Amino acid sequence: MHVTTYLIDKSELINIWNCKDKSIIESLSESIEDCNLPYLEMIFNGNVSERDAYQLKLLYEELAEHYGEIYEDYIFGDEAFYCVECLMDDEDSFFIPLPGEDDFPGIKSVALSDIDNLVQNYKAHLSICDFPESEKEDMIKEIQKLANACKENKKDVIFFSQD
Repeated sequence: MHVTTYLIDKSELINIWNCKDKSIIESLSESIEDCNLPYLEMIFNGNVSERDAYQLKLLYEELAEHYGEIYEDYIFGDEAFYCVECLMDDEDSFFIPLPGEDDFPGIKSVALSDIDNLVQNYKAHLSICDFPESEKEDMIKEIQKLANACKENKKDVIFFSQD
């Protein structure tokens, strides 16, 4: 499983939902793949559909790349999959109202105000994983490091997972 983590100010994404400002579309069009421009129009018009879930998720990651910064890029083996999966345990979550019907890619958007809950959830899932204690401690340090980066930079976080 490959997980990419972005630090982002969620207001940047919220502000483009249903904004209908053509100048913003034009400024974003240079950093968005051409095939995703029609989906960008949908977001700007506040009109998305379930049938477009896959493309909208790909666009959501492009928007995260544009407005945010990559925090980490991880590749997890099967043994760590369960612990990472706990980050993605609910339905996909977004900072704007997108459909979450399609399974790929998995997306988890976490507001800064919820970052401590994410850490606690991660620790709880990790506690029942069959890893040596030293590995668990390292994994807890990593998620805490992410939480600290969010707090220090006053940023929200988005996880994108792919098999």
